[in-house]
Amino acid sequence: MSSSVVNITSTNLDAISALKYSQNLFIQVWCFTMFSFGTVGHILSIYVFTRRSLYSNPCAKYFLASAIAGLIVVYTLVPLRLLQYVYKIDAFASSDAMCRILSWTLPSWFIVLACADRVLCSSSSATIRAWSNIRVVTRATPLTILIVGLAYVHIPFYSRLNTASSCVGTSGTYATFVGIFNSFIFSMGPPVSDGPEIYLYAASMFVPLGTPIS
Repeated sequence: MSSSVVNITSTNLDAISALKYSQNLFIQVWCFTMFSFGTVGHILSIYVFTRRSLYSNPCAKYFLASAIAGLIVVYTLVPLRLLQYVYKIDAFASSDAMCRILSWTLPSWFIVLACADRVLCSSSSATIRAWSNIRVVTRATPLTILIVGLAYVHIPFYSRLNTASSCVGTSGTYATFVGIFNSFIFSMGPPVSDGPEIYLYAASMFVPLGTPIS
């Protein structure tokens, strides 16, 4: 009886060890893949969008900002997560200050700005088209960084190290708020913001009936 229990326990431990090994292997492969493709993709994007022929293109500037922000994420968040989950070196849990600082970041919103620029550029109104210029880009980019940064200002105040030395947000109502907030910021926000722009762009493509076409 006891030997069978020992065998079952040993089998369970072997299965758990195998699962942990598989999980670590998957995370390693995933992180190195993300790091490799992210590095190549973002560097190529930066190379393309910094070419002289695109220097005065406002839309290219937004994509350039997005590529730079994405490269920063690849070189910070991906290695930190690899250290955290595979090598058990948790930079987030090294101190309360690091827990708060490392929980803060942005690139999808620059794509929204690029889409908005295309809508402005394709407008039939010369006044609206005039808003598609480099001067607007130089103001909209830092303004977006500021607004998204302010939207995340709650994180340093509510992220804490718990007794298990893990970086977590405050439980209760704040946990519910963070779930909704992240869903909007990463999933719903950019597509919802793009919706009116796509509608306006599509509307500008239609020519009213009776309009003479030269």
